[in-house]
Amino acid sequence: MTSPSTALEPPPSRAESTGRGTADRKTFRIAALLVLAGVALHARSVQWGFFYDDYVHQLVLQRGVPESGMRPWNLYNFGTFPAPDTKLFQSGAFPWWTSPDFKMSFFRPVTSLSIWLDHTIYGSWPPGYHVTSLLIFAVLLILAYRLFCRLGAPPRAALWALAFFALEDCHHLPIGWIANRNTLLSASFVIATLLCYDRYRRGGTFGWLLGAILCFLLGCGSKESGLMALPLLGLYHIVLVRRTTSHTFARTCLDTLRTPALYPFVAIAVAFVGFYVANGYGARSAMYTVAWVDPLAYLGKLVVLIPVGFASLLAGMVTDLLPAMPELLWPMVGASLVILVLPTTMLWRVLRNEPLALFALGWTVVCILPEGAAEYSDRLLTGAAVGTSLLIGLFLDRVGPLRQLVRDRKLFRVAATVGFLFAGLVLSPLLISSRADAIIDLAAKDIEMTRTAEIDAHATPPQRVFVLNGHSPLAQLNLPITWSVMYNDPDTYIYPFQLARRPLIWTRLGENAMTLTSDAEPFISTRFETLFRTEISGPPKGKRYPTAEFDAIAEEVTPTGIRTVRFQFKSNLDDPSYRFLAWRDGQLKRIDPPAVGKTIHVAAVKRSHPFAP
Repeated sequence: MTSPSTALEPPPSRAESTGRGTADRKTFRIAALLVLAGVALHARSVQWGFFYDDYVHQLVLQRGVPESGMRPWNLYNFGTFPAPDTKLFQSGAFPWWTSPDFKMSFFRPVTSLSIWLDHTIYGSWPPGYHVTSLLIFAVLLILAYRLFCRLGAPPRAALWALAFFALEDCHHLPIGWIANRNTLLSASFVIATLLCYDRYRRGGTFGWLLGAILCFLLGCGSKESGLMALPLLGLYHIVLVRRTTSHTFARTCLDTLRTPALYPFVAIAVAFVGFYVANGYGARSAMYTVAWVDPLAYLGKLVVLIPVGFASLLAGMVTDLLPAMPELLWPMVGASLVILVLPTTMLWRVLRNEPLALFALGWTVVCILPEGAAEYSDRLLTGAAVGTSLLIGLFLDRVGPLRQLVRDRKLFRVAATVGFLFAGLVLSPLLISSRADAIIDLAAKDIEMTRTAEIDAHATPPQRVFVLNGHSPLAQLNLPITWSVMYNDPDTYIYPFQLARRPLIWTRLGENAMTLTSDAEPFISTRFETLFRTEISGPPKGKRYPTAEFDAIAEEVTPTGIRTVRFQFKSNLDDPSYRFLAWRDGQLKRIDPPAVGKTIHVAAVKRSHPFAP
């Protein structure tokens, strides 16, 4: 394959016209300071420690989980419902209502190996892992700035774009949560793919094309959204290459499809998806909406995520409020549409004839599209932030100094400029700080719930623990794994009865039988409970859910869940190896089962934080 014709190359940027790669020292110093500022804003994450999925990874790295598909190179393969004769089934890691066809398996070997390498170097010392994530973030910022310059952004626009991208608050979880490092790596390799490909198209050697292909592979191996590099390459041709020709849009699209340099990327994408499906990877869960399984639900999520995501990136809207406060869903969509009127109108008026702005807008939309499968969260927007940051940078460069806008009485442009500057340079750093406080508080309280639970770490194994409620659904979900890692205790099996704070009516029917009745929303209907379900509607009456220690039977059902569950245990509820826990006085404390024929009312638990899930 030969180097492409220069007739289709994007024109050089202003930086290139004065000698690309030799930008003046002042511009370089400003860019370096912006990178350092972005990293410094997240430096507190070094104190975050391990939490949630991090403990799952630590369990695999420290002693392995042979019954699962998780390996050091495959840490995101959380697997399917285990077979009854496995220790994983007995451990309580999958709650009693888990659907038999549940699946949560992701193929992310690049991210997995980066965490394994951290474990090899740092062992169980969390700060080392966080330092690695901060370094990856620094590389991401450098790559993003380099991309802005190579695609033709004027020097000042590139610096503005870097500033907004570096200070964007949506990065806080991908940086601070070790298990979410996949987002940083995927975004980095997507940008690197475009950089290498652009260098090749500008007359670079065949080695640059090989570099782009390698980066594409690494991006796909970091996170599934790495596949978005392929449509971005197509967008690059359609928008940026087209401006150098007189071809129609249809002819440009046809030329793009015929571009030989794109064939390896198409082949890799097809092979990756084929491998993914053939090996059983993917999600089957009511919490995760897969486009080809339930396209209407997927599109419904995009209807919410696109306006709210744009409002988050352009105006500081906090998408993470939605999972914590689902009642805000449509009010936030409406508010986002109103908030976006001024900035989008001004962006259109100022940049409508700028191909690079169209490319930046397309980048944002392309990077948001695959995130419709997951829960609403700002942590999904790191890739999209590359596009919106470039849009804002181009806008601020084009409109000129704020002082001049005021003199010329261009009030709408003044308002848009002030709005962008406030949201990106003032509000965003404040949100990073407040979100760090919230995450540290939430994670610390959840870990403390595990640490102080009245479980005897020195009891004669095996010990079975049954948790009636807790202050945090996330903590209840992760309690079995967190306890096992924290105390190096593989022989205590912990079974949550719910992943919520609902009040319960606990009635003992016999020596080894009892019922739990929800005094609030039905069982298996809350956010984290639906993670393990593959259907939304409630089960039929009498449906039986077998576990290693008990069978759960749906006695009273509703359209969305179960009101009363009967539990038939393998042993007497007073068996010394059994321990029941309930949340009281800020701790998971031991509670004795009621006598036969008697009832205990277990009170609802208050949220540990206003924004706790």
